[in-house]
Amino acid sequence: MKRLGIWALLVWSLSLPAAEELDLWMRANAAKGRVQILATDALQLQKMAVWSERSLKQLEADWQTVLPFRQGQPLQIQVHPGEGAPNLQQEWHQRILTQSLHLSQKSLEAEPQKIAELFTQAMATRRGLAALPPNEQQLDWTPPDWLVQGSAHALLSGRSPALFASLIDRYQNTPPSYPEQVKGQSDPATAALLCRWLFQQNPPDLWTRLARGDFRETETWVALLPNIGNLRELHQHWDLWWLNEQSRLIADYGLQAAAEAQLVDALMFIPAVYGMSVEDLDRTRPIPFSKLEDYLDDPRFEWAMQKWVIRLQVIRFRQSPEFNLRVERLQQAGNLAIQAARSQGRKRERFWAEALTLVAN
Repeated sequence: MKRLGIWALLVWSLSLPAAEELDLWMRANAAKGRVQILATDALQLQKMAVWSERSLKQLEADWQTVLPFRQGQPLQIQVHPGEGAPNLQQEWHQRILTQSLHLSQKSLEAEPQKIAELFTQAMATRRGLAALPPNEQQLDWTPPDWLVQGSAHALLSGRSPALFASLIDRYQNTPPSYPEQVKGQSDPATAALLCRWLFQQNPPDLWTRLARGDFRETETWVALLPNIGNLRELHQHWDLWWLNEQSRLIADYGLQAAAEAQLVDALMFIPAVYGMSVEDLDRTRPIPFSKLEDYLDDPRFEWAMQKWVIRLQVIRFRQSPEFNLRVERLQQAGNLAIQAARSQGRKRERFWAEALTLVAN
């Protein structure tokens, strides 16, 4: 009778439904309970908890917002053993959003970009729905592809210097696409740059406009900022922003290779940019420092040199001591060129010769 009882217990245990196997799963909360992780592997559980918390914080910082979570309604991330494509499941019922991101252990290694995009999509959906009035809240809204791709690209890079160095290198000679030109599936780097610009501007009702799909129209981009009246002004604003943003990124992240490229560019002068002109000389043609001697008598030369010295100061910010020493010599050459412009005769020749020596070395 005892053997029969043991055998019956064994048969009963083998016939348990699949749901009972959830007892094998481990659970962890991350980001103050806003993300819940389920996994069968303790190491994967820990990794996803750290990654999801860091990712959520970065998206909030990049988007300059606080992502909305109702108490007891976290984003659930399930890491399944074996294989399987990552997917995001979402339900909207009685104004309550439930989201579940399903991953496999293999996809964690093979599809990091896809996982970052699904995580970003989940967070963007939350923020977009919260920005709409209650009577407009519908789960059929999908965040723009460029928003998901660009934010996920930055998320995956973790704001590393390599991300910004690649952006500067890529758009060193060819300017990036203008905002209204980035539509649908886009290059992740281009989309990341657009997202960086958009959230830096932080226009009012941004997320409401995103959730309503307004950014499909060129007119929305033109009307985005109060000081922009037409497409040409938007393009001018974008070009100026990117010019300043390059200098800021180079300084903030100490990107010496990019700084070197900017220094090479700074050593070629286009007189027309500084408003200088000399009869019978093409003022739109780039010339090296040594050819500026022809412009010493131009009344705008001193102002041009002062602007150039300031530009060099921006380039050298937070760079290596060796690089700074080279730039400092060029700044001294600029100041000597100003002295040459103020002088005449042999005194001018001496100042100019000393300036050329510093540039050559």
